[in-house]
Amino acid sequence: MSSSPIDVNELIEMLKQIKEKKRVIRLPSLGEQSSIQIKSVEKPVQTFRIVINRKQKISGNYSFLEIHGNNGLLLRLDIIGPPHTNPDGTKVPCPHIHIARDYYDDSWAYEF
Repeated sequence: MSSSPIDVNELIEMLKQIKEKKRVIRLPSLGEQSSIQIKSVEKPVQTFRIVINRKQKISGNYSFLEIHGNNGLLLRLDIIGPPHTNPDGTKVPCPHIHIARDYYDDSWAYEF
């Protein structure tokens, strides 16, 4: 019997903390990215990381990603970058946020 997967919304809503004490958060230079390891306070077995991404040298995109485990994208905050086209054709200007739906689907962006 396999265990049921955790709901994406439950993962997003979990209270989290940085794993390392006295961690300095480094904002990356253009063309780089940095990462912060975090874990759930209630369920420490659930691990996450925050990736601060500026790898796009040409456009200067600036994004913050919350990732569950190794590759489960939960949230992506695009601060600097192009508008996003949602699956229904609507365009969302930057800055915008992507909130994963089932199975880490982050194809929809929302204005804030």
